[in-house]
Amino acid sequence: MKKDELIKYVKRQLGYPTVNVELTDEQINDSIMRAIDEIKPWYTIFKYLTIDVNNKSVTDLSEYRINDVTDVIKVFDISNVSGENSIIRDPFSYSGMNAYYGIPMYAVSNYSTSIMTNQSIHRVISNYASMYQEYFYSALATMMQKRTLGTLTENISWKFYDNKLYVDTGTPSTSVVTIEYIPQVIHVEDFEENTRYINYLKDLSVAFCLIIQARVTGKYSVSGSPTSINYSDMRRDAESDINRIRDELKQTANVFYITD
Repeated sequence: MKKDELIKYVKRQLGYPTVNVELTDEQINDSIMRAIDEIKPWYTIFKYLTIDVNNKSVTDLSEYRINDVTDVIKVFDISNVSGENSIIRDPFSYSGMNAYYGIPMYAVSNYSTSIMTNQSIHRVISNYASMYQEYFYSALATMMQKRTLGTLTENISWKFYDNKLYVDTGTPSTSVVTIEYIPQVIHVEDFEENTRYINYLKDLSVAFCLIIQARVTGKYSVSGSPTSINYSDMRRDAESDINRIRDELKQTANVFYITD
């Protein structure tokens, strides 16, 4: 869902076009941003990025909108068969796919670069898993076990501060690391395609808009009108929805690991 689609959804829930919605798009946008602020402490996604740290003790990561770095995985440089150069055996790289998972060449024939993008990795893993699910997940479990035991992060120290990653790769040194990070959640699109949290976002946006509408238009009444809107009930219902969603967020907060 994109923001303009969410604004249209909110208007429909408020009665448009049958009822005139006396809120501007800016006021609805304010409610959406407030809804995002309510959800983002409970919504965590881990993403992965392979970066070059060769001859650098500090790497600026501000372009990636990172909220926090949670892990740095050391990528080992292993000499290739010819011995002329080195290839990168990274769990999130082309050569690493073969080293860690034994993925055959034809499974990655369309991805011939030495380090693939996260999106390409996701496609390779998905395609390979569909062909050899049992073997793949067994190999993946082995790799994650090694990581849990710390065998993938030998002799490395790091710190993330002010959008900068400070890394000491130790011995043996390496020129590449893969970081695990939590991205910033500041846009509607940042919620990916998780239905549960998109529904929370929609319901909270409507509720906050109802409060604004009750506060702004509820100040006025039409003398002699045969019908009137009970703005107190409108506000009470909206506050009830907000409290309900807050409770559900605490109970159902989840963590998502994605690579694309």
